[in-house]
Amino acid sequence: MARRWFALPPGMRLPLSNGDTCQLLFPGHPGSAAGPDVLDAVLHFPWNDAPCSGAIEFHVRASDWYTHQHHSDARYTSVILHVVLV
Repeated sequence: MARRWFALPPGMRLPLSNGDTCQLLFPGHPGSAAGPDVLDAVLHFPWNDAPCSGAIEFHVRASDWYTHQHHSDARYTSVILHVVLV
């Protein structure tokens, strides 16, 4: 999934689960094995005037966020987008 993420062109609009889209401004940098998959990505969400920067996490299923205990792991507090294979 990370390889596909880094192949996305800047400016691409990405669908969100609420029906909105966000715009990819910068894909970020690969993360380490102990933490989010991507660091320092920059996205523009429709509900924010300014772009947001933070981490991206990839999973096959949305429930993997909880299965992997990310919700209680401080290394994942900077995640601004959880990408799930659909």
